[in-house]
Amino acid sequence: MEKKFKSNKLKVKDVDQKKGIVSAYYSNYGTLDSDHEIIEQGSATKTAQERGPEGSNRIKHFKNHSRWEVPGALTELGEDEIGGWFVSQLAKMGDEFSTTAKDVLIEYHAGIITEHSHGFETIKSTRDEAGVNHIQEIRLWEVSSLTAWGANSNTPLRSLKDFNDPYEILKALDNVNEYLKIGEFSDQLLEDMERRFKTLNEHYKNITNSLDEKSRKALLDDKPDISKLLHNLKISY
Repeated sequence: MEKKFKSNKLKVKDVDQKKGIVSAYYSNYGTLDSDHEIIEQGSATKTAQERGPEGSNRIKHFKNHSRWEVPGALTELGEDEIGGWFVSQLAKMGDEFSTTAKDVLIEYHAGIITEHSHGFETIKSTRDEAGVNHIQEIRLWEVSSLTAWGANSNTPLRSLKDFNDPYEILKALDNVNEYLKIGEFSDQLLEDMERRFKTLNEHYKNITNSLDEKSRKALLDDKPDISKLLHNLKISY
């Protein structure tokens, strides 16, 4: 069967920074998505019981759908009227988190991880008269924490369309600034931040170039210190 990936923009339920426990929705029930499909409530009941933490424990917690990035292990898996949810204990030994777990905690703290997704196979579905496919049962393989821009072909660069307000871009740039202050992150994550910053900044310039001079000046007065951010990232503007 074909494996599918679907994300949602439901807010993170909770992140315990000290204990490294993440609680979030991985799917949203009853919502028509871009694939013209609706995932129905109860579709994950069987797979959660059989493959979840209380079953064979075969469902993984990935970052960006990558089997090479596993920040933690699921401790709970369930669903309610809103959607399917999970609780994950991020990997640690004693008080020390793994590199991937530490990166993920920082990204949650900085507002970089804002969405979640899941990889699954459709077991049972029906198509209505309008051509909408109603997914009634799935086999869940993994849940994923997603960075804002998606790191692979399964989570493409789609979020820029949501940043049409330059002040929203400034807020995202401020997240980068706060992120850099935390320190002690991996080289891979630093490279990802460089890519994210360049993309955001280019989008910001494209939008502000279309504004009148007064509005553009007001935005520039509010903008974070770009040269300082770039110095921290060791990249050129």
